[in-house]
Amino acid sequence: MHFHRKNERPRAWFRSNRVFASDGRWYFSTREGIDLGPYDTPVEAQTHVRALCERLRSMCPGRQSRAVVCEYIFDSCSAGKLLSPHFGPRLASTG
Repeated sequence: MHFHRKNERPRAWFRSNRVFASDGRWYFSTREGIDLGPYDTPVEAQTHVRALCERLRSMCPGRQSRAVVCEYIFDSCSAGKLLSPHFGPRLASTG
């Protein structure tokens, strides 16, 4: 099943596993090139993937998705989950 964000034209996205491990911690990658984490388990990371995807699907027209991701990082930190976002090439996977 393919989803697209509101006001985003449908297109094919290369789907790789968004959740990955690095230095024994779990992260996920966004379309915007941001790796979010660390999470304690892959299940926790996947839960946050779904939460962020839902937020992105319902974002206001004209809103930049990167701003929504940054807002998600801020909200997570405010709720007590400190994230260490990585902007750029994916973190090296070391299992």
